[in-house]
Amino acid sequence: MMQALAIARRKARSAVIRVRRYFFSQRFGVSPEALYGSEFYDGDGFLKTRAAAESVARFIQSSLAPKDALDIGCGPGEYLRALSELGIATIGCDGASTGVRRAPPASFVFVHDLRKPLVTNRKFDLVLCIEVAEHLPRSNAATLVASICENSKDWILFSAAPPEAPPGDDHINCQPIEFWSAIFATHGFSLDANMSNRLREHSHANDLPIWWKGWSYIYHRNAG
Repeated sequence: MMQALAIARRKARSAVIRVRRYFFSQRFGVSPEALYGSEFYDGDGFLKTRAAAESVARFIQSSLAPKDALDIGCGPGEYLRALSELGIATIGCDGASTGVRRAPPASFVFVHDLRKPLVTNRKFDLVLCIEVAEHLPRSNAATLVASICENSKDWILFSAAPPEAPPGDDHINCQPIEFWSAIFATHGFSLDANMSNRLREHSHANDLPIWWKGWSYIYHRNAG
């Protein structure tokens, strides 16, 4: 009897947590500031990001050779740190001040709600947006991609969890790459299959996290 009661309580708690996670979400207008605090940035995903950042930065330097880079949704700035250590000028933004406060002082990082257009007074050789798009409502997908494209001179490094990806915190818009590529195309960017394959090979050779091995892509601005 006591064991059955304990099991029932655990199931009830689990159900409450699932319900809370569903409703405490950007899908219902909860702000990024409220969603993403220290617990989120201390999670397993960012530990993997920290370990992979140096390897990713080396690939970027050798393959794309950007002089500067903008990281949209940079979190605590692990890619900014790795890129700046290679001499690449970096700027980042994130939807939560907790992430911004953790970013490296060598990079200028600011708070911006990515559901809204991001306007800067310059364009960057490379714009990164890594594992961010799936956290925003589908209604904001076009705005996010526009922000990425409008700030890029030539290259975009983009990763967003597809429908078959493992569950993640507030993954509310997991889409196949075709969904995203169609939006990028409206802004004059095409998926670079050769560069994307090279990134995938590098990710497997260096045993990078699953998003680098499985669903990270490189886009290039169309000529003319």
